[in-house]
Amino acid sequence: MNVLMASLVVVMCLMVYMNVFMLGMNQDESNSAHLKKLSQNFRKAEAVEAANNPNKDPLNRRIVVLIANYRDSKRCGETVESIYSKASRPDLISVSIFDQLNFEEGEQRCFDVYCTLVGEKECRRSERLRRNDTISYKDAKGPTYGRYQTEEGVDLKVDTFAMAIDSHLIFIPNWDTDLVSQWDSIKNPKAIITVYPDTTELYPKPGDVQQVVTMMCHARIESDTDDAMVQIQLWYC
Repeated sequence: MNVLMASLVVVMCLMVYMNVFMLGMNQDESNSAHLKKLSQNFRKAEAVEAANNPNKDPLNRRIVVLIANYRDSKRCGETVESIYSKASRPDLISVSIFDQLNFEEGEQRCFDVYCTLVGEKECRRSERLRRNDTISYKDAKGPTYGRYQTEEGVDLKVDTFAMAIDSHLIFIPNWDTDLVSQWDSIKNPKAIITVYPDTTELYPKPGDVQQVVTMMCHARIESDTDDAMVQIQLWYC
């Protein structure tokens, strides 16, 4: 009798397990179908947007570069020069800059320094400078606020991509088409690309192919203030 009861219990357990297992499989299939449908909808929406907005077609997607400049105009001007001189399609790039300067010391705005470097005609101020607000450094409220202000220069009707950077970077040749190609390879219209720039000592020489990449091992918030920043430890591999 005990053996019979035990056998019945085992059979019932197996039946419950099989029902749960089949339910899980059906749920997985349902989730997979749902994700596939979402992906297809994203693709359709992207295609419709490109058809309705020629500024966002695959060959003419615009990038707006957002720069918060805190008393770093010399290097900021060099950064803007690097943005345009190293780009494959400089005609598709605009900048939005928020300068925080010491007026008493005669500090210049970032884009003014850039125009001094390349000449007023070559800097194409009216074409490239989307927005440029300037305040005293005494009124600055931290990097997060400064970067937020640069976003006022984003035009959703024109721009496909927005890229926030520091005011002191050196770009590699063809940086714009390389980034767009990487983004396209992800095949996710909601993807965000982020990078922790290498030191300029590792800047590749002409013709060289980069052999190492950075890997973020861990990060921590450096303080408990409202404008806290993230400190990152990197390895090269």
